[in-house]
Amino acid sequence: DVMRQVIWCPVMQDVKERTNMRLLDHLLSQSVRFHISSKTGELMNIIDRGATSVERLMDLIPFRLFPAFVDVLAAGLVLTRMDHPTFGAIACATVFSYFTITYVVTRWRTTFWRSMVEAEQVVKGKAVESLLNFETVKLFA
Repeated sequence: DVMRQVIWCPVMQDVKERTNMRLLDHLLSQSVRFHISSKTGELMNIIDRGATSVERLMDLIPFRLFPAFVDVLAAGLVLTRMDHPTFGAIACATVFSYFTITYVVTRWRTTFWRSMVEAEQVVKGKAVESLLNFETVKLFA
């Protein structure tokens, strides 16, 4: 795990830096109307979530999903070669069923998760906006 972090950390930092620079360039190229009407707090929250998502994907795909896929394939091949092809087929069908059920349940849960994220985004956005405009909030509160 330590070797993975030592080798992979520079790659993740480079990807994160490039992504953030492209995002900053994109935001700075927007019109004045966008900057006046944008909700800074919500925008900062979206940027933070995006950066975290990129990091998670960079860890998830090469170090969790790919090895799991290779393990399942290897186990299916070993069971097919050593014992009987039926055992390999049963093992692969079981894993496929597990992946299918997990995918369906995750899609179902995502609807609830998205509504929670949107509500959280609004709350955090208002908190940041109130801190940025504390004089106005102080006058009218």
